[in-house]
Amino acid sequence: RDCLLAVQLVERGVPFVRVQHQSGLAWDKHRRAFQSQRYITSEFDTAVGAMVDDLIDRGLWKHTLVVLMGEFGRTPEILGQGQPGRNHWAKSWSMSLGGCGLKEGVVIGSTNDNGTAVKDRPVTIHDLFCTFYKTIGIDPHKELSFEGRPMPLVENKLGKPVEEVF
Repeated sequence: RDCLLAVQLVERGVPFVRVQHQSGLAWDKHRRAFQSQRYITSEFDTAVGAMVDDLIDRGLWKHTLVVLMGEFGRTPEILGQGQPGRNHWAKSWSMSLGGCGLKEGVVIGSTNDNGTAVKDRPVTIHDLFCTFYKTIGIDPHKELSFEGRPMPLVENKLGKPVEEVF
């Protein structure tokens, strides 16, 4: 339902839409990961797939940036006993970008064999936000003025767009 609403908002010109699972913590499975993961993954695939199809069918895909990500990665191994799950893992995680004329099927970087650390082509948070801004046509190193003080879009003008996706 929320993905359908997001498409309708984009269709009507809303510049930024955030879709979050109704529970707010759908992927945050510190416990009971096995009981819910299959359902959540199926629900996610169905909803996001339909949203992308709608954006394509309505001619909005080329002008809409879709970002699929969370605030953290998850531990590479299942933890706990009884009701096992995964904790937060900030050292490595994955995300997806699509639409807005970005190249399709590009994979950037990898982790070591057990997924505990970035092996090659790290992307910083500054790089990521520079990429978002460039994708939607905004200079990532632009500064706004707030009450007479410069406010950079990306902190200290750090980072550079991930050129492999353009």
